[in-house]
Amino acid sequence: MGTDARRDAGYSLIEVIVVLMIFSLLAGIVGINLRKPLQSTKYKTVHSDIIEVVELTRAEAANRGQLIRFNEILVAQRRAPDDAEIYFPINAGARAYGSCLDTVGSYDLNGTRYRFRVEPVTCRVTFNV
Repeated sequence: MGTDARRDAGYSLIEVIVVLMIFSLLAGIVGINLRKPLQSTKYKTVHSDIIEVVELTRAEAANRGQLIRFNEILVAQRRAPDDAEIYFPINAGARAYGSCLDTVGSYDLNGTRYRFRVEPVTCRVTFNV
């Protein structure tokens, strides 16, 4: 009778703790694996926003026939994630004939600063320079 009464009482404390530990471990692994694609998506969004700002600035400079600064277009076209800040130097921009000034800018994402460069003439953007 002692053995039957013990089985009817439910799970032991050690069994519950082991199950909770396994569940916590699996939840941690899933959480880490889900975080990496989200971080990658933020980088891609910031990179595409920077490239778009450079292209729009270049097109606007050619249309107006004057120097247009990247910061003017950046403010008008802001779509980067809320935790990302993009910084262009104050005088950086595109000339009237469509070439860009040689520029090194930066962006902050999740408390880390990264750099990018806008090449002169071609306006090609390279990241992490």
